[in-house]
Amino acid sequence: MRKILESATKNKIQFELNEKDNYGNCLLLRAIDRNNTEMVKLIIDYANKNKIQLELNEKDIENYNHGEKDDKELIKSILEIKSEIIRLLLDNKNEKKLNITFLGSNSVLLKRFNEEQQIQLDGTFFFLIFN
Repeated sequence: MRKILESATKNKIQFELNEKDNYGNCLLLRAIDRNNTEMVKLIIDYANKNKIQLELNEKDIENYNHGEKDDKELIKSILEIKSEIIRLLLDNKNEKKLNITFLGSNSVLLKRFNEEQQIQLDGTFFFLIFN
């Protein structure tokens, strides 16, 4: 996938990253569901280089249609998404490069974002105290 995206960038070919497949899943959603940090980063970097506003809906993560038999690699809930992926999503959301639709006040994804922000703040505080 890396070579495909690099070639597309080099040849000024722009993929429609928000387009959904036959199961209703976009490329970013498929990478998140596989907990594939490298693929999530590649997709986000490609989108940023090509000024593509990525769209992600928490409802789509919760209702992900695998379209295939159960795979041990696939996440079962938002709580299983790696922290590195949550940070990538959060950072790009904060930079307005990723538009995320949350499920409202009971949003599990928003809760994960808030936890990740707190960890980052605690780390910064720890760094400032001991340096």
